Amino acid sequence: MNNFKNKIMSPRERLLEEIRKRIPIEPDSEDGNSTPKSSISTSFEMTSQVESCTGLTNETHSTWKYIVIVLSTVISLLCLGLLVWSTLYIAGWPKSTPISKSTFWNSEVGYWVDVFAFKDSNGDLVGDLNGFLSEVDYIKGVIGSGFVILGPITKGFYSNSHNMIGLVDDYEKLDEAVGTMDDFRHVLKQFHEKDLKVVLTFDFNSVSINHKWIKENRVKPKVFENSLRNQISRYGKPLSVDIRGQKYYSVFGSPSVDLDLTDIDTQNAIFDVIHYWMREGIDGILLDNAAYFVEQEEQHETQKKVLSCPQREEIYTQGNVKFVEKVREGIDKWMKIRGRKVLLGVNAGDTWCDLTGRPDPMLIFREVADVIIIREFLPNRGCKENFPTTKNLTCKYHSYQDAYKQKLGLTVSTSSFPSRKDVLSLAASLLLPGIPIIYYGTELGMTSFNKGRRPEQLYPKGKSYNNEGLFDYGSILSHQPMPWDTSGQRFSKAINDSSFKNYVEKNIKSEVVENVVDRKCEQTVYYLVQRLINLRQNPTFKSGTMEELSSFKDYEKHYYGVFVRRAAGFPTFVIVLLRYTPPNFVLDFRYICSSVTVRLAYPSIPNLPANNLLRCPEIHLVNSTLSNQIIVLQCN
Repeated sequence: MNNFKNKIMSPRERLLEEIRKRIPIEPDSEDGNSTPKSSISTSFEMTSQVESCTGLTNETHSTWKYIVIVLSTVISLLCLGLLVWSTLYIAGWPKSTPISKSTFWNSEVGYWVDVFAFKDSNGDLVGDLNGFLSEVDYIKGVIGSGFVILGPITKGFYSNSHNMIGLVDDYEKLDEAVGTMDDFRHVLKQFHEKDLKVVLTFDFNSVSINHKWIKENRVKPKVFENSLRNQISRYGKPLSVDIRGQKYYSVFGSPSVDLDLTDIDTQNAIFDVIHYWMREGIDGILLDNAAYFVEQEEQHETQKKVLSCPQREEIYTQGNVKFVEKVREGIDKWMKIRGRKVLLGVNAGDTWCDLTGRPDPMLIFREVADVIIIREFLPNRGCKENFPTTKNLTCKYHSYQDAYKQKLGLTVSTSSFPSRKDVLSLAASLLLPGIPIIYYGTELGMTSFNKGRRPEQLYPKGKSYNNEGLFDYGSILSHQPMPWDTSGQRFSKAINDSSFKNYVEKNIKSEVVENVVDRKCEQTVYYLVQRLINLRQNPTFKSGTMEELSSFKDYEKHYYGVFVRRAAGFPTFVIVLLRYTPPNFVLDFRYICSSVTVRLAYPSIPNLPANNLLRCPEIHLVNSTLSNQIIVLQCN
């Protein structure tokens, strides 16, 4: 019976029964019976405690169960978020990556090209992207360049309703003559596969009055409101750009109009363009006509004539620098996200004037730009006042700080200044500290003269450059077809007459690529450029210092420059550039080198063969009648 009773007892009853059994019995109670030490109330207290503990246990269990559920949910969400983030990361989500300190522009030679003038692939006698791509091996393998600068290729530059080149109808579309965006992407991919960087040129100073920004009233054109009647453009033209009844300012005159680059909406529109092309994968931007970005009203109030050269120095304002600084900030943010270097360069544009002994005012951009195209070695723009000259062309360059020199783009021609065959300037641009940039054709000694009738069926087909007249130093002369061969067949298969041959002989007086490559003649400019580019691979030329040797300045009539290039841990080089060689001229470098090895003598000198060791570094140029002499010696 007791066993049956135990079976039907509840857990609570069994617990109470067990407690009763364990309570001690007092034998000497008053009634003589054995009585539990605890009273009935004590039993109830214990019962209450048991019930209380049981309730607490159940409540605690429920709380922990809730906590476990919440934690499990949070952990599951975190795992899911991590999975999604990892997927996006692998798929190419923008990420911050450490940027290498080395830059392609400080270690390579640039090649500057007008694509429209380089090579035609479709028979319209105008160069295009596919033609440009077909000569990538020439640029990379033959010339040895590491990056290219493409002149403007956006819509309107060549194909427009006006008889001129240089306009912009849309910054985010290509000119129809140069090709399509698919063509551009293909060029970019092929150049990158050959480790060639691509830099695009943009002129944000002015746009065509047909530009969508003007039609949509998205940007603010430039206007001087206080004294419109006295305002002039760079070429002395009155303000006559009429847009919806309002007169606006233009450097070049109608049909282009200058933009107010201090206006926020205008800046944002420009930044959108820059981001668009960086998303396409370009490696840099060259801002052209930087001297005219932000012109001040007082610069144009006094007279209706072209500004004189001293006044033109005043156009280099801090407003120009502030605009480029904002572009710099945008590019820096982009680089931080993408983790790759993007070049920001500036070019003055055509300011007409030479430097005449003054430092190049383009140095105002030294803190905000990576590359500054300077005019030290341009014809009639550097220190020299006349061409040809016997003066030292580098009269200011050697005085610039070394940190500045590493930012200077050195070239003998730009899109605004046509080339002249000056091998000493060309050699200086490749041997002195800075960033050498070869403008297409100058590696052949291409010289553009305004002589003889130009074949109008060839690019630029009789068009002017931004309404500029045709004269000996006109900008249009910087946009002539590349002389690949005498017949012109390599420029365009559509040429079937003698027009290109006449152009080569009368207008540019240049060697042609096929002749100099096949002949491998040591006396050609092409051979000189190749040798100089090979020499520049030495770290001394890439990052070393420059010292001008003053002991040779007594020969100012013949002098061009004698320099020493040094770099810690690398060979020292001596560079000799002579316009004319004096009779019985002696070059004594015993106080610099114990012995020397001849690395280059151009034109060749019988007693100075290449790679010849001279144990006594004293060179006698006896009865030499050579001009434009270039000698490079390596100290041992």
